[in-house]
Amino acid sequence: MTDLDVEAIKQAAAALYSSSLPYHNFSHALAVVKEAEQIVEKCRAEGVPVDGDVVILAALFHDAGFHDDHARLGFASKEAYSAELAQRELGKYGAAPQIVEQVCDAILSTHYDGICRSNESKAVRAADLAGLAAEYSIFKRNTVRLKKEHELLSETRTEWPEWRDSAIARVNLFLRQDLNLTRDYFDAEGHSVFHRRTQENLRRLQADPSDEVMEDKEIACL
Repeated sequence: MTDLDVEAIKQAAAALYSSSLPYHNFSHALAVVKEAEQIVEKCRAEGVPVDGDVVILAALFHDAGFHDDHARLGFASKEAYSAELAQRELGKYGAAPQIVEQVCDAILSTHYDGICRSNESKAVRAADLAGLAAEYSIFKRNTVRLKKEHELLSETRTEWPEWRDSAIARVNLFLRQDLNLTRDYFDAEGHSVFHRRTQENLRRLQADPSDEVMEDKEIACL
């Protein structure tokens, strides 16, 4: 991104997120960017063609405007709204139309039913979903944060068993695509490491009786 003002674009993206959201805030976007950078590095090391600029820009904007009512604004999904915001902001900074188009396509691929048409889309979707295969304490914390966020945005109260079951169903929708880009995607037996770890987290979540969760500091001490 040598011809783009990276810091200015980052600040523009940050302004489109709300710190009031427990999960889909700019800290989440930055975490996805970090994961995306690692994926891009692995792809380059193995000779897998991928445009790192597209991947990073899409990661920055992939949940932009999540706190807004996308349906009221005329968008079919939050991802479609985020893509529109990315297109608007990147246009201000002179990003090439082809880059903007690829960024928007990668953002749309993060929808649970999104389709990955490129390695860039696979990289962004994989980075966004990486937390599903994290240690269970982190996976559970994210699940609880998403519950709180849903309650905040919908102004409704959801009981834990109901949320737990709906979360499991939604995660299974995200697991329908193969996001293989590099060799470490599969274990020695040829199974997806990401799917195996995520399914184990789902099994533990199904048996989890409450939404009690450790805070970040407690997790860091484990």
